[in-house]
Amino acid sequence: MNILNIGCVLSLLFISGCGSSGTEDKQTIPQIKSTLTETLDNYLETTIPDSGAGIAIFVHKNDTVQYRGFKGLANKLTNTSIDADTGFRIASISKVFTALAIMKLYEQEQIQLNDSILIYLPELPSSWQHITIHHLLSHQSGIPQYEVHPDAAIWADGQTNDDVLNFYVSHPELSFEPGSTGEYSNSGYHLLAEIIFRATGIYYEDYMDEYFFKPLIMTNSYVTDETTSPKANDALNFAQYTRFNGKNNFTNGANGIVSSINDLNLFISSLLNDQIVKPETLELMLKHHTSSLLGEADYGYGWILAPEGSDAFSHTGGHDGFRTWLLINRDKNLRLIILGNGGDLTGDHGHLANLMQPFL
Repeated sequence: MNILNIGCVLSLLFISGCGSSGTEDKQTIPQIKSTLTETLDNYLETTIPDSGAGIAIFVHKNDTVQYRGFKGLANKLTNTSIDADTGFRIASISKVFTALAIMKLYEQEQIQLNDSILIYLPELPSSWQHITIHHLLSHQSGIPQYEVHPDAAIWADGQTNDDVLNFYVSHPELSFEPGSTGEYSNSGYHLLAEIIFRATGIYYEDYMDEYFFKPLIMTNSYVTDETTSPKANDALNFAQYTRFNGKNNFTNGANGIVSSINDLNLFISSLLNDQIVKPETLELMLKHHTSSLLGEADYGYGWILAPEGSDAFSHTGGHDGFRTWLLINRDKNLRLIILGNGGDLTGDHGHLANLMQPFL
């Protein structure tokens, strides 16, 4: 399943009013009720089992919480239920935080967006000198995805950002000329996490804690690494595993952040109140830097963007069983967060978006 394309479609549902395709089985899929609360309560009741992995849904519109609901287990081993403080792996939503961290350094003039990445990562191939921080942020670097390369399998279990960096030291081939087109890249955001460390001397996980999680009082949020274990209230993968597709993964920048419904709501409030970056910096992030990258929408710095003329931006995430979505629509004064740990077993987020659309 292509999580990113689904994210674009979901975003568009809240902009252009797209409806259901009409192909669903009306007998088995929950239907729209008279209110948003009734609709989502019915969705949770009919879709999510009490005894398995589950989901958390948060809807905030016109400065009021419209819905906060949960169903299922964070951890089958301890029979811990999901609640507003349950920490989920937010997967690629981590890219939003990474991009914001880079833009804070840009505001502080510690980096420039047109800096060659070799200024910070000189061990990378010299032929990469034309790749800039801008290219990494906007998915225009041409760096191929390491995950699909046959050589990557030798360190796929327990991989870290150092593994990613070392892989590219000996694999200089690019997919295209930097800046000539776009291709979604986890690798670029792993490298951005390393650039944060090289520019500041602060490890990515410590930077996030010092400049995001602590000041924003995001008490359930942290970056996973080789030294961390899930907290008591964290959601496990499919409510029972700490591995992903049977392997450990300790990369960050493109992924690696754990957060909760309550924490992400605090984050959105701080972002929209100009407490993280300046308004002009956020607008630079929301510029359509890479057009039609994902087929359905454009890409800014760290955000999937609605078509020109709409003020909505989002990101989705998928890491084995973890399926996540964060949406902000300033036109509608709307914010939406969905966090799940059961993969397809915890419902179709596309259909869930269709159910909510009439009320939003």
